[in-house]
Formats: sequence, C-alpha cells, structure tokens
Amino acid sequence: MKKDILKAGLSLFVFNYLSILVGIVLMLIFKMDFSSNDNYFNLSLFNFVASLAIALVISAINFGIIKEGIKRAKETYKTSVVLKFLGNVIVVTFTLYIVRFAASYVSTLLATLFNLKSTTIDNQTMIESMLGSAPAMMIISACLLAPITEELLFRGALKKAIKNKKVFITVSGLTFGLAHITDSFLFIFEVLIVGIIVSYIWNKDDESKENKIRLSVIAIVTILLLFGVIYYLEFGNLITKIMSLDIKEIVGSISYVAMGSYLAYVYHKEDNILTTIGVHALSNSISVIILLFLA
Repeated sequence: MKKDILKAGLSLFVFNYLSILVGIVLMLIFKMDFSSNDNYFNLSLFNFVASLAIALVISAINFGIIKEGIKRAKETYKTSVVLKFLGNVIVVTFTLYIVRFAASYVSTLLATLFNLKSTTIDNQTMIESMLGSAPAMMIISACLLAPITEELLFRGALKKAIKNKKVFITVSGLTFGLAHITDSFLFIFEVLIVGIIVSYIWNKDDESKENKIRLSVIAIVTILLLFGVIYYLEFGNLITKIMSLDIKEIVGSISYVAMGSYLAYVYHKEDNILTTIGVHALSNSISVIILLFLA
C-alpha cells in the first residue's frame, strides 16, 4: 500500500515537473528559443520531447500495471485478442462521447448563465498552428504519449493508491480535470491525499457509516488547514490562489472531469489499463483528425 502511494505521488511529481527540466536542457544545450509564443515548431518540439520523457518515466514507474493489462487482455478475450480488444475500445469510446456531449452541454449552460466568453477558439488556433508546423510530432504526442501518460497516472497509479471504488472514481475525475486548468502540483496533490485517507477510512470494516462520515469530515478539514499553511507560505494566502483560477477554464474543465470519472469507472470495471489507454487514444485521434480536416 505504501509503495503504491509513493508511486502515485512520484508519478504526479514527474507529470508536473519533468517538462521544466526538459525545457532547461533544450534551452541550455540545444540553444532553443521559447521566448516567442508564435514559434510553433519549437513549441511543438518541446511538447513532443517533454511528452516522450514523461511517458517513458511514468511507464517505467508503473510498468507492472502495463504487464497486468496485457495479461488481463489475454485472459479476457482468449482468441482474436486484437480484434475483440479493438471492438471493445470502439464501443467504450462511443459511450465516452455521449458523456462528453452531456458534460459539454452543462458547461455551455453555465457559460451562458455567467455570461462567460469561451477560450476554445484561441486554444484551437494554437493547436492548429502547432499541428501545421510539426504534424507528426503533435499527432504522436496527442494520440499516443498523452493517453499513455494520463491513463497510467490518473487511472492506473491512483487505483493502486485508492482502494475504495467511489473515492477512486471521484478523485480520478477531479485530478484529471484540475490537471487541465492549473499547473499547481499542490492543488492536485491535496486532492490525492484527501482521496487516499478517505478511502482508507471507508474501507475499514470495524467502523459504522456515521463514524466513517465523521472521520472523513475531520480528515478533510485537517488536510485543508495543513495545506492552507503551505498555500500561505507559497502564495500569500489560499483565497488569492483560488481567485487566480480562470472561471472560464473551470467551467470548461467539467468535460475533463466527466471524461476522467467515466474512464475511471471503465478501468475499475475492466481492470485493464490498455482499454482506457486505447479509448483515450482513439478519442484524441478523432479530435486531431477533425482539427486537421478543419485546418
């Protein structure tokens, strides 16, 4: 259990900070310039190298999960493994799009309610420009490296560390959504710690439901207070940090939270990381194809 928690924490650390080291190496050794936001080839190259490095390190940390997935696939499908696996991936991806559509509808309603201007056009323009400058690198990064990295971290590693089904699905969705709106390691790490402790409490058989609720509330409040001190030392105060988040991005992250929660449900049900990697890869591939078609 302790080993699994350490792996989850280390994977999260690598996910957040290894790209900084990659950027420093590219600037100092290869003299690459990232000062201009319109140098799309350099940005694409940095994204590719960082994604590759992160995927390799996180795969090494969680290699046992990949081995379990291969073994599970052989046991589940027995004959015509590849065809049956791909068929399952397509079915799950179709369901995922239904979930994403529903979540996007909720996001649109909230954006309309709060009179928020969408940033989708700006983001899409950036991605399209990077695709145009280095299509091969962007396709590999988005359709292969990102799914491997994110599924091993937000599904594989978290499920090992968080044993309770409901807590795991909730934490997986929230951390996946947070990862797309903030680069704050502390925010995501705080949710992970809360999930691990609450999961431990709810998996105790010798406690009543009322006592589990009471202990969970105490644990959550305690963690919030402890992290509040860290936020104060790093950011000045927690309120300032929370207010610095872009409300447009928070509303937009609803789709990512829904997607992450559904993939966590699928992973918990099938217990095969290859399935969610395949679904994530297919979903991203469809999005990339649409962007290339629209470009």
